[in-house]
Amino acid sequence: MSLASRTVRRASGWSREGRRDGPRQVLSRSRSVARRGILERSSGTCRAVSSDYQSSSSKGFEGHLGLSGDEDPVRVVLGPGESLRHVARWELPGPAGEWVTATVTAPAGGEGKRVICVTSNHPGNLVLHWGVMKRNAEKQGWYLPNKRRESELPVGTKAYKKRALQSPFTRKRTTSFGCEGEQQVVIELAEGEAYTCFNFVLKDTIENEWYNCREEGSNFTIPLGQGAEDRSSSPAAKAKSSTAAATPARRQAPIPELPADLCGIWAYIKWEHSGCPERSAVEADREFQEGIEEMKAFLHEGYALDDLWKVANGEEKLKDFYRRTSSAGGLSEPASTSRAAKEILDGLKPLELGQQQSPGVVVLPPEEIPEHLVGVQAYILWEEAGKPDGADFGDQARREIQALVSRTGMTLDQVEEHLKKPKGAQERVEAERPKPGVVAPAPVPEDPLPEPKTEVAQQRHQQEREERAPPTVPVPEPAKQGNALQWIKPEKKEGSSATPDLVQEAIKSEYSKESPLQELIQAATIDSSSEGNVSWKRVYQMGNSCNLLAVVRDETDTDEWTLTLTTDLPNEVELHWGILKSSSRRSAWTLPETSLWPSKTAECEDGISVDTAFGQYRSPPRVPLQQVSVRVPKSLDDIFGIAFVVKSSDATQWWKDGGHSNFVVPFPNQNQHGQGDDLQDALVDEIVDRENRDQWTLMHRFNACSELIRGVMDGHFGDDRTRGFSTLFIWLRYSSMRQLTWQRNYNTQPRILAGAQENLTLELTRAFKNTADFGSAQQWARMCMSCVGKGGSNGQKIRDDILHIMHRHKVKEVKGTWMEEWHQKLHNNTTPDDIPICEAYISFLESGGNRDVYWSVLSEAGLTRERLESFDRPIRCEPEDFPDKRDGLIHDFRDYLRTLKSVHSGTDLQTAASECQQVINDHNELKSKMGYVLSQAGRNSSDPHAARDFIQCAVDARAILHGIGAFYNTQDDGRRARDCLYLDAALESQIRASAESAAGSLRTDSSGWVSAGQLVEPLLQNLCLSTGDNSELCYCLQAWQNLPDHYKTNASLGKEEALLVSSVVDRMKRAVGDLSDMTTSNLQPIAHAIGSRTDCDRWTVELFTEEVVRGGPAFSVSLVLSMLEPSLRSLAELGSWQIISPAADPVLKGAKVFRSEQLYTCMNLSFPFPCVLVCDRVTGEEEIPENCLAVLTRDSPDMLSHIAVRARNEKVLLATCHDESEFESIKVKEAVPIEDLEAMGGDAGEGKWFALETTASGSVTYKRVDPPKEGEGKGQHAATSKRNLKISSPKWVGKYAVGMDEFVSDVVGAKSKNLAGLRDKIPDWINLPSSLTIPFGTFEHVLDDCGENAEISKEIAKLTRKNVVDRDPERCLEEAKQLAMGVYIPDEMWGALVEGMGSSGIEWTLNTSKDGTEEREQIAQAVKSVWASKFNLRAYYSLNKARLNFMDVRMAVLIQKVVNAEYAFVIHTTNPSTGDEGEIYCEVVKGLGEVLVGNYPGRALSFTCDKEALARGEDKSMLAVESFPSKSVGLYLPESLMFRSDSNGEDLEGYAGAGLYDSVPLHYPEPLRVDYSNDPIMTDPKFRKDLLTKVARVGLELEEVLGSPQDIEGCLDKEGNVYVVQTRPQM
Repeated sequence: MSLASRTVRRASGWSREGRRDGPRQVLSRSRSVARRGILERSSGTCRAVSSDYQSSSSKGFEGHLGLSGDEDPVRVVLGPGESLRHVARWELPGPAGEWVTATVTAPAGGEGKRVICVTSNHPGNLVLHWGVMKRNAEKQGWYLPNKRRESELPVGTKAYKKRALQSPFTRKRTTSFGCEGEQQVVIELAEGEAYTCFNFVLKDTIENEWYNCREEGSNFTIPLGQGAEDRSSSPAAKAKSSTAAATPARRQAPIPELPADLCGIWAYIKWEHSGCPERSAVEADREFQEGIEEMKAFLHEGYALDDLWKVANGEEKLKDFYRRTSSAGGLSEPASTSRAAKEILDGLKPLELGQQQSPGVVVLPPEEIPEHLVGVQAYILWEEAGKPDGADFGDQARREIQALVSRTGMTLDQVEEHLKKPKGAQERVEAERPKPGVVAPAPVPEDPLPEPKTEVAQQRHQQEREERAPPTVPVPEPAKQGNALQWIKPEKKEGSSATPDLVQEAIKSEYSKESPLQELIQAATIDSSSEGNVSWKRVYQMGNSCNLLAVVRDETDTDEWTLTLTTDLPNEVELHWGILKSSSRRSAWTLPETSLWPSKTAECEDGISVDTAFGQYRSPPRVPLQQVSVRVPKSLDDIFGIAFVVKSSDATQWWKDGGHSNFVVPFPNQNQHGQGDDLQDALVDEIVDRENRDQWTLMHRFNACSELIRGVMDGHFGDDRTRGFSTLFIWLRYSSMRQLTWQRNYNTQPRILAGAQENLTLELTRAFKNTADFGSAQQWARMCMSCVGKGGSNGQKIRDDILHIMHRHKVKEVKGTWMEEWHQKLHNNTTPDDIPICEAYISFLESGGNRDVYWSVLSEAGLTRERLESFDRPIRCEPEDFPDKRDGLIHDFRDYLRTLKSVHSGTDLQTAASECQQVINDHNELKSKMGYVLSQAGRNSSDPHAARDFIQCAVDARAILHGIGAFYNTQDDGRRARDCLYLDAALESQIRASAESAAGSLRTDSSGWVSAGQLVEPLLQNLCLSTGDNSELCYCLQAWQNLPDHYKTNASLGKEEALLVSSVVDRMKRAVGDLSDMTTSNLQPIAHAIGSRTDCDRWTVELFTEEVVRGGPAFSVSLVLSMLEPSLRSLAELGSWQIISPAADPVLKGAKVFRSEQLYTCMNLSFPFPCVLVCDRVTGEEEIPENCLAVLTRDSPDMLSHIAVRARNEKVLLATCHDESEFESIKVKEAVPIEDLEAMGGDAGEGKWFALETTASGSVTYKRVDPPKEGEGKGQHAATSKRNLKISSPKWVGKYAVGMDEFVSDVVGAKSKNLAGLRDKIPDWINLPSSLTIPFGTFEHVLDDCGENAEISKEIAKLTRKNVVDRDPERCLEEAKQLAMGVYIPDEMWGALVEGMGSSGIEWTLNTSKDGTEEREQIAQAVKSVWASKFNLRAYYSLNKARLNFMDVRMAVLIQKVVNAEYAFVIHTTNPSTGDEGEIYCEVVKGLGEVLVGNYPGRALSFTCDKEALARGEDKSMLAVESFPSKSVGLYLPESLMFRSDSNGEDLEGYAGAGLYDSVPLHYPEPLRVDYSNDPIMTDPKFRKDLLTKVARVGLELEEVLGSPQDIEGCLDKEGNVYVVQTRPQM
């Protein structure tokens, strides 16, 4: 016996009059075998009685049989005056308990009308396959009453091959009919009495199974006419009885809490079970909640949580579970109902819902429901349906109330009392409703309340609906946090030596099969190295295990290119070829000049090509090879390359590249010399040429793109695949933005277009797989897919289904109507535009025919009336409304929308998920995440917590897809991998939308940074998964994950804690900014080239990259970080400004403010009046222009970088602005371009001056002021102009190398002298590296006194004359540097160096090769590099500004053995930012100190130390951390030598020459990503304190020894030993 009575009723279909008949109920009982029923009436009641069929030949029956009490009830709902004619029931094959019933009723006043209701508890998606038998029909077979006058058919009914009708079953709603899990079809036959019987079978569309009367093997049959033969009662129709499973005992104890993961999985499998339907966000959320309630109901019924987990884990199908629980008398499929009805049902005690009916016939008199009560319920239904215009819910409301009365036993008064509860009572009901996973307490009865007016009730329900908070949704647990570095993608450098994957595969194939071409391929591979002459090579597969090897050699002796083609084809073949001119379209062949023809060449009739016979290879191996060569002189630089195909000598066989394209061999560096193009630009040319063809559609574009993808992979457009795929992305994105034509002079059938789309997406999937080692190229291949729908087999369905919809709903194909115009467009050229058109029409129907809604939806999708009218088959008409067909049209067009999306929109989440069912089902965690994501997608909650939950689940789903290698699945020709890529893109799109919605709310949230902190991790992980070159992003993610949890969400962090978090945020911001800059620099030039040459809108071209960045995952991270940083800076007491170098005066006044992207580009300027510079980038190696008062930047130079030291020396304000909006305001509103300086001609004009003031708190304020009066500051400000500096030029001492004992003035520089001065004066724990110095004047001596260098000396002298170098310093100095690198070093110097290293304790053996030649050359290059840095441009400008002659500089070279540094430090023993002599300022980084002094991006760990406290050994408040490290890289060097510049121009008194000249290592240091988050300097406070204290003590000791403030560089090795590598007086 089922928990609830099984009910069959007439469906709520519309009658022709537009109204529905009110119901009344009659309950009859039938056996579990087929029977017929005859209606009796007595005493104002009616009952259905039935009789077992006694003989197969019986015609009717006499007498009646009563019903026993153990039979299942069949409830029939009848309208007023409606009569029951026949009832039949059959058991279905398969599991016990599955059945189908059919009832025939005659409505009151319906002359001959019959209503057939077929109901089943089968769990599948059923279709009724049916027809009727006509009386006295001449032809045998079913008659199809599908004309309007003959029948009222269910929505979705279709004709099946003109032999049957197929009507879909409708799942019940709780208050509609029957029990949970039942489904029903209702058919009205206007002349039903005229037919003999109703014949049908059932089809399960999911399992593709058919069900008929299993005993006879015939159709199910039920009579229609009065007294007709009841065929359904034959003995053969009787079903075998079966014992139902025992019903589990009802649970009395509280049910266990439902795990959130189970809720997500259940939601997903229910959605999948129902056929993955298209759902709105509201519907998806409601179904998620209903799934939770369904599981609770099963638990209440006594089923264990393990039973549900078995379904979730795939051990039992959901359909089988429903079948099992249904046959056991438990619940079946889920229920949905109106809110008011659900409140009543939720309030029932468990046993009330399952009360057993008394045996025998149950008689229910018809109820007369008060109209005012119907009005209240109808309003609720109308409201919940979205308030559709003109909809009448009166009859549906009446039926729901009637059903509630019959199911619950409530009286109408009780129902009315509940519906009319005031707001307070309704809220109490909501408050008492159990949350997910919590058992609800028994409801407390309410006291009767007075009846409000209907209008008041309506207002109350509307207000309640608006104010009710959304239900709590269980969120699956976040995935276990793994190592963020696992997501780093390989990023091999792509260059001319890279071999395409296809070539690699071909080579492997050759090796494995010992191909005859193997030796030639190996030889070409060897010769393609730097020593060989192979410039280009490819291996093409020709089929049947044969290949073609193409090799281009650079013949320097003859100054020509040679193309050699070798093949192992067994046929005698010829080369059919032509040349490609770079000045013409790349696809156009040109007849080769006769001078290029090899022997056995003949011109073809087409006039553009020739045929050349292959000859036998001169050294035939065991398998004969054929070969031909073509020679092209380099002087013919207008030749791009050669295009060819291979054909058999009898022209019966042809071989093309990939079977469909010409082979193309480019000649390196031959493409358009002097025009700024390279080989890669040929791809742009190819795209533009194709776009300008006369006949062009999306199909042509997609086919062309497939071909070009193969070209990029094969290297036809160069070896830079990243550039190749980014170019294709730009092309496809312009197309998806409707900037390129979708159809021109050509019509494409939908199936052909869908096929082209599928080929393209599969080609991109293969490219994605083959670029696994090139992350950036793979990123753009994936991005290409987001611009194209996946196509596939549904293309023809687009064309067919629009006709089916029109015919099914009898919408005529009439010219001049909207439907027909759209049909014609779909028939000839379906495009992605059809998706918003379909969505707009559905919205139009749902709004009751509101055309404003139609145009609003189109406008949001970017479709205008002009575009609709511009189609080849234009849409000019307004859409038509069909009030009597709305429901059916909405249903059918929603299905049609799904078909359109499956072809044109691969990144639609529901479509993508439905295509990946097998992958999702194979991974339970993924199933859980997808269930939650699908239920919440599209809601775009402004609640940061809800957004965080959604984003985390979606990111976890993406991570699972990446982790299981779903994108590399080769099954089904890559289709499964492609579908997973689309699902990945769909998830990314949903994450971005949710993040942007949540970020918008953070702007008004006082503690928004805490909420923003919760979004950082999932959004950053999402960015890591989407980015190709993502190593820095992954390190940022790991740094964030390693922060203590309370640091991320605590609004009251201490200063040091906030500094720690701020350092991680700084690194993230920089990484995101670099990614944005890189995207812009890579894409925008190509986007401009394609867009401008294909007539794209100007604004689209100019904003192309900006829109790509804003639409990508990096923008979401940037949004959240912008919310996070201001509050963090406030907590860290950092402010919006950081003063790197204070100004000479607290108030500065400049005549002008200039802006420049980089300080480097304007460091050579000399301003004619005091000014301020605003620069985006400051690298740390620049010189500050003359007469510049201040440099304001958004960059963050290190406090001890070279630029910072020089700025402080010159008393120039150098300040970083951390407030982006404030910096942009100064840059845009106050500053003028630096290019305007030349036009000013030295005159600042009479306008307002710009005043800067530095405050005591370290901030910067600014305003406009009046110009100073005459003589008040219009002169030069630079500090260097006020000093009288002199530089002497010491002579060479006659030695090539001197040891530390000879480190004296006029022999070596200050670095060497200071090291010598420290000997025997510093504690033993401070180590000095062994040192040797090449003294002053050695370079000049070698240059002037060695005859081998005479010519070099003369040339350098010419270039460095003042009147020459001042005219073009950049060119002259660069040429001088190149000449210096060619200086000959005499053997005497080598002997002195070897001897000096030994005596100085530098243990170094020249042992790289037998005679040390290789390492000797490396040392020579290092020494000459230091000498040549005398001609550095920045040194020239700096000395020139100080009125010093750069040629007076003498360069000593300090040679030291490199310490394998774990940490490097720089110390200023007087705080440089405050001038406090009692405070030491230090900066520490990992690796070599060049990261510090060279101003590598990011901050160092900086701190101050009180000297007195340090000297006394006090711990309290001695150290104060100013910033934690955020550097991205560290420099690491194995055992090596360092050659340091030690010139006489670096340390002049009052002049900061640090960083002007180069220090060069013997081996180049290896830059590595650094992870500070796991370093003890960050994680171990005691370790940090001890290390910083040790560093500070170094400064204290050296200052005391040398007697003045010092600028010290040093390092610590892994054992903690301290080394000082150089020190000089602090400037």
